[in-house]
Amino acid sequence: MLGHGFSIETRKKMSAKARKGAESPFWRGGTTPLSYLIKANQLYRNWRKGIFERDDYTCQECREVGGELHVDHLKPFALILFENKVDSLEKALNCYELWEQDNGRTLCASCHRKTPTYGRNTLIALGRLRSTI
Repeated sequence: MLGHGFSIETRKKMSAKARKGAESPFWRGGTTPLSYLIKANQLYRNWRKGIFERDDYTCQECREVGGELHVDHLKPFALILFENKVDSLEKALNCYELWEQDNGRTLCASCHRKTPTYGRNTLIALGRLRSTI
């Protein structure tokens, strides 16, 4: 392409503005996954901060203080949503089990990755659970 520029029309198609919102190939109709709505809520942030403070910002597995810390649900987040039939933010905010301090612990990132329910592992297990019901 050396010495050849793109036309104005092609530059408009390539621009970031042309790929925002409904024009993006990743657009899903303006829906936000429920888990994102819950984790962006102030109640979740308070729950998370409460776990960190209770555990004194220390990993409960390796005892590392500070660093990249995560809050781990002892009973998986996705399983709580499934069992309590939580399908809206309002139901999530009213789900007592989701906000219990005893259901959380502080883990460093590396210890959290080693848990059997880290990330998508819970969703895979939950998928198997749903297929047996």
